[in-house]
Amino acid sequence: LIDRLLRTAAPAQRLCQVRLQVCSQCKELTGFVDSGNALVEPFSGAPVVVCDEGVAAQLLDWELLEAVHQLLRGRTPQIRQIPFSTISQNGLLPAVKGEWMILHPQGEGTEYRVEEFYLAVSEQPLGDGSWKLLVGEQAFHRAARQQTKERIGVSR
Repeated sequence: LIDRLLRTAAPAQRLCQVRLQVCSQCKELTGFVDSGNALVEPFSGAPVVVCDEGVAAQLLDWELLEAVHQLLRGRTPQIRQIPFSTISQNGLLPAVKGEWMILHPQGEGTEYRVEEFYLAVSEQPLGDGSWKLLVGEQAFHRAARQQTKERIGVSR
C-alpha cells in the first residue's frame, strides 16, 4: 500500500540535479530519470544509479577504479555486480556503494535524499551530453519511503 501511495514521488520532469558522495568524493551532476530503469542491488534492494567510466574516474579512488576495470575484464570480489537487461543485451554492471545522494528534479522545489545506493559503471557512454547519470524512479520511491518513516518515527 505504501509503495502505491509513493508512486507519485518520481518527478514528471526527466532531468534532475544529483549531488552524490562516493568514496568521500562529492560531485554534482545532471541525471536523466528513466521510468524503465528498475535497477536495484539484489541483496539490499538499494537503488542503482548508472554512470560511464569518465564520471567514475572523477568519483572513485584509484584502487576502486582499478577494481571496476578488472571486473569489466573478469571478476573481483570488491565490487558488486548488478544484473541488467535491455532490449539489445543482458549482463552485469560493476557497482560501488555510495554514501548518499540528493536528487533535485528540475522545475520542482522538492529534495529527495537517498542514504543507501549503488553507483554502477557502464563501459558505454551515457546520454547526449546534457546528462551524466541514469537515475531510476526507484531512488525517488526509496527516498520518499524513508522520509515518511522519519516523519512517523519508524526506524529502518
